[in-house]
Amino acid sequence: MTRAIQENGTVGAIGFCQTEATKLTDSISLMKNTIIERVSDRPRNPNNLAKEEELKHIASFKNDLASGKAINPIVHNENGVVSFYYPIVYNALCMHCHGKPNEQILPETLPVLKKLYPEDMAIGYDVNEVRGMWSIEFDSDN
Repeated sequence: MTRAIQENGTVGAIGFCQTEATKLTDSISLMKNTIIERVSDRPRNPNNLAKEEELKHIASFKNDLASGKAINPIVHNENGVVSFYYPIVYNALCMHCHGKPNEQILPETLPVLKKLYPEDMAIGYDVNEVRGMWSIEFDSDN
């Protein structure tokens, strides 16, 4: 993503993120027989809306961060299936597309985001906020 922004600017990097992030998680999932998802309580893509249990974990990560606690991954191993949850926390680079409109998100970036993601809820964030999490599931035999 950093290289995409450096080479093509923020607007150019949006297309990279939209196409390449899914390809990357899908290819790793197939290779490792694993389910890998980026989920959020405020997704950019409605397909990435967290499920009920995932929403509870995101809320827990947000509470830990707000209270100054270390945010630790959550791991469940039940009936031979491992579920792993790891928070995604925003940094300064993320603000180009997820920050405050017309402040951190440049005016030329907003129409591109709105066109590609008409139901976008993933803006208005600040640095060090939980955006969502990685939700990974695999057989413990792997």
